[in-house]
Amino acid sequence: MTPRRTAAAPVARSTEAGAALTGSGREQLPHRKHFVNDPTNGIWQGVPDEDRPPGSWGLLINARSRRRYLERREGTRTYAGIIGSNRVIGLFTAFLQENTWLVRTTKATIKISSEEGIWIDCPGPGFQSERQQDATTSLNWMFITSPTDRLKYVDFNAKIHARVPGAPTARFCEAFADRIVVANIKSPSGGQVGTNIAWSANGDPFEWDPLVNESAGSDFLESAPSDQGDEITGLHILGDSLVILRERSVWLAVRQGIASAPFRFLSLISGVGCDLPHSSVKIPGGLMWADRATNGIYLMAPGGLPQKISSAIRPLLFRGLLKTPWVKGTYDRFWNEYHLGMTVDLNQFTGVHNLPIEVDPETINLTWVYSIETKSFQFDMGPNGVSTLSVGVGGEDEIQIDDLVGTIDAQIPDPNDPLKPNPSGVVDDWGSDLEALSSVFKGTVDGKVLIQEGDRDYDGTPVEMIAESQNLGGDMSGWVLKDSRYSMRAPLGGRVLIDYSNEDRRWGKRRTIVMPGSGQYFRYDSSYKQKSGERIYLRIVSAVHKLQLINWGAKLLRKTGAVPRSRI
Repeated sequence: MTPRRTAAAPVARSTEAGAALTGSGREQLPHRKHFVNDPTNGIWQGVPDEDRPPGSWGLLINARSRRRYLERREGTRTYAGIIGSNRVIGLFTAFLQENTWLVRTTKATIKISSEEGIWIDCPGPGFQSERQQDATTSLNWMFITSPTDRLKYVDFNAKIHARVPGAPTARFCEAFADRIVVANIKSPSGGQVGTNIAWSANGDPFEWDPLVNESAGSDFLESAPSDQGDEITGLHILGDSLVILRERSVWLAVRQGIASAPFRFLSLISGVGCDLPHSSVKIPGGLMWADRATNGIYLMAPGGLPQKISSAIRPLLFRGLLKTPWVKGTYDRFWNEYHLGMTVDLNQFTGVHNLPIEVDPETINLTWVYSIETKSFQFDMGPNGVSTLSVGVGGEDEIQIDDLVGTIDAQIPDPNDPLKPNPSGVVDDWGSDLEALSSVFKGTVDGKVLIQEGDRDYDGTPVEMIAESQNLGGDMSGWVLKDSRYSMRAPLGGRVLIDYSNEDRRWGKRRTIVMPGSGQYFRYDSSYKQKSGERIYLRIVSAVHKLQLINWGAKLLRKTGAVPRSRI
């Protein structure tokens, strides 16, 4: 950079050429270039500026990190309208050999759908409350637990639902080792026994009496008096074991060859647990959940210990987990994302004031999204009125060996040529009709089911995508923003707003970019003047449908005498 002439620069900070000039001086102004070629590193808060990846952000609202670009989240549409119904309690997916069913539960009804626009009523006793439910599938049935109701099943052939005779009232369930396993069981006296676990007979999910079939039974996970308050909060198959999540620990159930005691229970780790029931979700190759006590989101792989992956969003996550009365997790199979829905005061949570959203403790208005592909966090605000989330419809991500029944023919015909033996060793073509959809299902308080789709505009709140940068000056104080550059595209065109701010977070100097309706990336160069402060930030606010940001950069000049902020 060319030295600039100054009227009163001390000789000690002048160049040799400038020092030779009487009554004036010249000095070199340091500059900083901040270029981001991959803006998908998510939110990083609570760590020093110099340790943050250059593609990370201070805030990402209604955004998605996908395949080396940042884009606005999808919108939703009504999957199938149901007028005048109770709030949706649960949305579950049943993967059966002949069909894939979406199951929708309310207090009064259970409806199933395998074809969009068509809901089939499955009459039965309904539920006593609208508390959160859990579900699992076995053979041609889905089994549903509720804290106030005995275990129920949905028969997809008969199109009914009913209570399982003799089964307990429990909060969680899983199909494991040819049995239905339930946990956190309501005692006959009415209290909840959070450490109790029970299972059906081997191969018979409708027999629960060990006096009739000794392979049915129950047990208490109590190895010490302190275990009595360590309630079970989730059941999931991981590898060849059953993971038992508890409030302050994680246990495993493994098979053993004893008919009357088919499981051996092992304590995996203490001090780390899951105190937010229904946050736990199976993902390909692992399990994820949230825990309020340790302020974390955890990832656990088969054979490993839980690993906290949420350090980058610690302050924001704590603000949400501290206030939310309940959560709901799900997994988006198409985009490989973990979703964690909660309810918070959004104005207090984000610091973005005057949001036109009222807090309803019965609905989800904030959803954390973790991209397993890019290992990054962002969050969604709204739409209002969502009562539950569901896994997107798609094929099973993992097949357990003990789930395969019958014989395997080594010479299965080629699906494209039935008369020709299959030389490639493909066992069968199951799952050929189970291609995952790019969607997450959302139930609402008025009985609707919404489906999230990439080609839909965002809906729910006027606040669209907001991407707020980290401090562009790093660990040094006193910068002046001079230039910025952005490369992005919007297939349908529209307006993108660029704001700038210093440490007081008073956004101003707004620039409006009119995006052309083109599939090509559009480069915008902003010759910017004199936005200065101890810290410098920029913010992108977009209402453009499916905006994609591929890279951006900024150039700053540091003021004379600037020092590391640790010395301020």
